[in-house]
Formats: sequence, C-alpha cells, structure tokens
Amino acid sequence: MTAMQDPMKATSGRRVAASRTAPRTIAQAAPKPTVTTDQATRPSDAGADPRGSEPLMRLTWTDPVTGAHGYLVVHTLVSGLATGGTRMRAGCTMSEVEDLARGMASKTAVFDLPVGGAKGGIDFDPKAPGAIDVLERFCAAMRPWLDAHWVTAEDLGVPQHLIDEVFARLGLGQSYHAAIRRAPDPEATLRRVQEGLHLPVAGGLLGDVIGGYGVAQACLAAATSFGWPTDVTTVAIQGIGTMGGGAAWYLHEAGMRIVAVADAAGTLYRPGGLDIPALLDLRDAYGEVDRSRLPADVTELPRDAVIGVAADILVPAAISYAITPDNSFDV
Repeated sequence: MTAMQDPMKATSGRRVAASRTAPRTIAQAAPKPTVTTDQATRPSDAGADPRGSEPLMRLTWTDPVTGAHGYLVVHTLVSGLATGGTRMRAGCTMSEVEDLARGMASKTAVFDLPVGGAKGGIDFDPKAPGAIDVLERFCAAMRPWLDAHWVTAEDLGVPQHLIDEVFARLGLGQSYHAAIRRAPDPEATLRRVQEGLHLPVAGGLLGDVIGGYGVAQACLAAATSFGWPTDVTTVAIQGIGTMGGGAAWYLHEAGMRIVAVADAAGTLYRPGGLDIPALLDLRDAYGEVDRSRLPADVTELPRDAVIGVAADILVPAAISYAITPDNSFDV
C-alpha cells in the first residue's frame, strides 16, 4: 500500500450526499417460533400521505431454529399491494425496517405508482452458515403477504438471485409474485420478468445493476445542475455491492473519478481514481474486495473513513444511518 496525501483534507468547497439508510442491536434467541403484529386502525388508501404517518402493520417473527428476529412493515397498501425489498444483516431492527418502509411509501407516492410501500428485514449475518435457510423460513412465515400483497426484491445482504431461489423453493416462482399473479397470463409475465432480470448489460446483469444505474443518474444530474464538468468531478461510495457497485460502474463509465469505495472490510482510496471495473472483478459473493490482489497504489483506510474522504459527491449505498450527528461534520 502506498503513502499519500491526507484524504480527509478537503480539496474543494463542494460536496453532495446522495443516499440509502441503520443502528445495531442483537436480538435474543427465543425458544419457539412466534409472529406478532401491531396493526394500526387507520384505513390505507392511495391518497394517504406517507410522511410521518403510522404504518398499516408491523410484524415481528422469531426463527424457531436460530432465534433470529425478522420484521415486516407494511406502511401503505394501494390496490392491495405494497413493494419493498428484504434485507439481512446482524443488528437489523424494527425501527430501521419501519423507516425504510416509510421511504418506499414516499417513493411510490411521488411517482404516483399504483402500489404502496413496505420493507422486510432479518437480524442475522448473511455470511453465517444457514443464512439462506433463515431467509427461506422467514419468507415461508410471510407467505400470506408474499402470495397476495407484498412485492419484494433484493436488498442489503440479500442478492436478487438468492431471494428468487428461495421463492422457487416455496413454489412462488419469483419475488415479484404478488404482482405477477395479477397479470392476465402469469406464466408469460414470469418468463418476461426472469429474462429481463438476467439480461446481460454493461456492468453485469440488469437485475443486479439497475438500482445503481439510478443512483448514478441522480449523481450525474446533480453535477450537471451545479455546473461541474464530469471529468473533474470526484466521488466516494460507501458500499460496493449491487447498489454501490452498480453506481460505481456507471459513474466511472460516465467519466467521473471514483476516489474511494468502502466495503465491510474497510475503505479503499486512490486520489487519482480507482480502476472500478478491475476492482469489481475482485469482489466475492458478499460484495467484499479481495485485499490480497489490490494494486500497490491503492491505500487501505478504516471502513468509516469513506465519509470524510475529500470528494465532490458522497454516495452512502450500504447500511442505513451512515451519516450521523457525530460524523456529519466530516462530510
């Protein structure tokens, strides 16, 4: 690794943050499975304002094998449907999932989509043995919602191919099942969805990079609005999985200089810009970069250092609540 300039010292007076959203608590093991719900009394309808309102339903699940806790929050139902991904990480909490469900409800409302907002989360390490079995038991317990009301997808710790594998095991076809079953020809719709998600595009498979592409477009729009030339705009990205990795790929392709990325093992920094395609090829199945194969001119920093790296645009694309009152002054 190389000696270099202090990456925490700002090189310009401009900085933009573009984001996703989480605190740590560890659930206690429980001796037997339980599912509890907290259902609000207010009606859910397309005209409800999702901001600051109570969710329609909070549900807590306890895994009978590991004692892990899982959560489903349905913030709004529109036409009987709600959409939102399922994440898995050690320390996932009900409040985190509730915040994310509220965000999904706001997003669908802003774009006037005929669907409400929801989110699922499991307090379990996705790298631990048996993680896919925990995910399958969670989805089996949530089946009444997944079958008819909740359209879910990949999120932190749960790649799309993994959740689709679980849905196939459960006989639900694919994670968009609740919407697909409403189509006039569900089998033909399922085939089109699967073909689309597995379509090879620049940067990987469409289902893996489409979210990151959206983040990249938001960053490019921000730079344009500020009058920043693409080729001199620098970016730091927290997270290099499907969301952060996809954003890094498309921003690099657009000509921006990605000076820092962070995964669970730490921050990788190169002031002249990282070779993003090469770096993405060094990732394992969990989105972590193999440090033993890093170029000599890439500097390793602590994981949280990415927040304070000197860059024009900061993209928090991993855990929630990455920017806190304590580190906000470093941004």
